[in-house]
Amino acid sequence: MKTLLILQLLYLAFALGYNVVSYALLQSTGTGLAQTSPVLGFVAVSLIPGLCTLIGWTGRMQIHAIYALFVSIVFCFIGGTLPHVWAFIAGGLSNYLSVTSLFAAASINFAGAIIYLMSARDAWKMRHATPSSIGS
Repeated sequence: MKTLLILQLLYLAFALGYNVVSYALLQSTGTGLAQTSPVLGFVAVSLIPGLCTLIGWTGRMQIHAIYALFVSIVFCFIGGTLPHVWAFIAGGLSNYLSVTSLFAAASINFAGAIIYLMSARDAWKMRHATPSSIGS
């Protein structure tokens, strides 16, 4: 489980980093990495998956399992990956700075969805474990 929590931290770093870079570009050039609001993206990632990861580190596996399932399905798949795919279908690359920024946005969220889905599965199996056994 510890490995999945570390992967969640890596997802958060990439997702938050994407939004920080997008915000910096938006401020300096008037164009971000994507048409989505980098401020809203930063806040959403911090609050929703960020809180889920924090709950996982506290050892509350039953809550983490349910929350991680929510994050993977609703936030990452529906709220993250699919909107980027739909934006590309609707407007091509006009909604993105480049192919790379589109690929980064979609793949960061897709990877996050898989990580949180795997975490939900493992946390559910460990829901009765003691906090000291989570680092295994």
